[in-house]
Amino acid sequence: MPLRLLILCLFASVTHTAESTPVAPTDLRPFPTIADFGVNLSGAEYGKAVGGLHNRDYTWPASKTLDYYNDKGIRLIRLPFKWERIQPEAMGPLADKELALLDATIAAARERRMGLIIEPHNYCRYHGKLVGDEVPGEALKDLWTKLAARYADEPAVIAYDLMNEPHGTKGTWPKTAQLAVDGVRASDLKKLILVPGDSWSGAHSWVKANANLVITDPGNNFAYEAHQYFDRDNSGTYKKSYDEEKAHPDVGVQRLEAYIAWLKERGARGFLGEFGVPRDDPRWIEVLDRFVAKLKAEGIGGTYWGGGTWFGENHLSLDAAKDGSDRPQMAVMRKYLATASTP
Repeated sequence: MPLRLLILCLFASVTHTAESTPVAPTDLRPFPTIADFGVNLSGAEYGKAVGGLHNRDYTWPASKTLDYYNDKGIRLIRLPFKWERIQPEAMGPLADKELALLDATIAAARERRMGLIIEPHNYCRYHGKLVGDEVPGEALKDLWTKLAARYADEPAVIAYDLMNEPHGTKGTWPKTAQLAVDGVRASDLKKLILVPGDSWSGAHSWVKANANLVITDPGNNFAYEAHQYFDRDNSGTYKKSYDEEKAHPDVGVQRLEAYIAWLKERGARGFLGEFGVPRDDPRWIEVLDRFVAKLKAEGIGGTYWGGGTWFGENHLSLDAAKDGSDRPQMAVMRKYLATASTP
């Protein structure tokens, strides 16, 4: 082969090799942890448990929603879904169609280096029946055995949240929660588990409602999850004005105190899975600011309630307004983000 042709062939070979070699990702930020702050992206828990149609009765987070929060530096996402959609029959197989939608959401989060906390938003009920009583606690164990097997090696799923807001459990929740932990650990010994409390997981009522909640985790990687709102009945409905709700700037901080003391007594970790305020009175924004500052000072993270494609006009919403501007709650949430979570 002539020398000139040989040189051209070698050059072409080198060029082809360089073009076909995968390019390393430019976004190498670590995935967030539960010490950071994020948002609940509502939607997959909407609608009836059986027969609902995707994007008519319920939805999963849209890419534009993920992009909005990622651009703001909020990369920790609590992702609620209806248990019955993922597993239509207790102890039965997981639903391939719904798993595909969940997997797509996870893939979109992974691409953006966003961390997901996945959680069945069922209040310790399955098809309306109490888990641990009418439905055996082993059903929740089975769900988590299967989900943990699927996502044990998925970096974008940073935590398994066992159940949203158990309540009225007749004292069965500690046993059911332990069964669920055992289910996770049958498939995954490493990933973080979030264990919610009974009585709607309220931080204000935590000590009374969860005196017997003691978890044994062979993976030694779990945290107790509380929720807290600041209206008079702690419901988060905020049906009345700031003054009528008897609110004050430190109402949120005060409602945290007993829960934080309980954690410290046990040397346990905590997480606030839900909290939020209306945007119609700047005094609520001050309550939020002091509350998140207290969490930050205690090394406790949390996810604001809420956001999502179908959540935008709710008076608690953290989503952008219709004109694209930020809600007033957003400035507070961004103020306390971990350095690693800012773009």
